Amino acid sequence: MWIVVVAWVYVVGLIAVSETSVVAGIMTFFGFCVLPLSILLYLTGGKGRRARRAREASANNESNHSGSDNVESRKSKDSKDNNDSHDGNDGSSGD
Repeated sequence: MWIVVVAWVYVVGLIAVSETSVVAGIMTFFGFCVLPLSILLYLTGGKGRRARRAREASANNESNHSGSDNVESRKSKDSKDNNDSHDGNDGSSGD
């Protein structure tokens, strides 16, 4: 696909250079090269964008899921520590 894009840019670039004025050359290059290729590349890249979006979503779900497990385990650990420290048995002999 990229070889076609490069060849098309080359051909349209040569056509734009052969125009009679600079403005006509710029308009030719944008009208026959930049605009059509941007549309073509956008349309043909849809599958890749969809796959990338799915990978990012699954990565976010995995990180959020594992992160929430860590938070819950830390909360339960903290509550155990708090319960142990509030039971009056702080390790001192009390004498």
